[in-house]
Amino acid sequence: TNAAGCVHTTTLNLTINQPTSETITETACSSYTYGGQTYTASGTYTQTSTNAAGCVHTTTLNLTINQPTSETITETACSS
Repeated sequence: TNAAGCVHTTTLNLTINQPTSETITETACSSYTYGGQTYTASGTYTQTSTNAAGCVHTTTLNLTINQPTSETITETACSS
């Protein structure tokens, strides 16, 4: 009851927002840039940010970096 002796009712409408996540798999040559960060080595990287609901958003980047290749060919030829 309230101070006047009447019934007092409080209603709480509660929304529980959930964190979100995503996984990205990429393959690149030499380097890869994601979220303002440049990666030059293969690996699994995690970035966190805030989603539209104000909760944590986690991005997992599974990255393969392939290095450029080169070769030298030496030939011998006879003049004709």
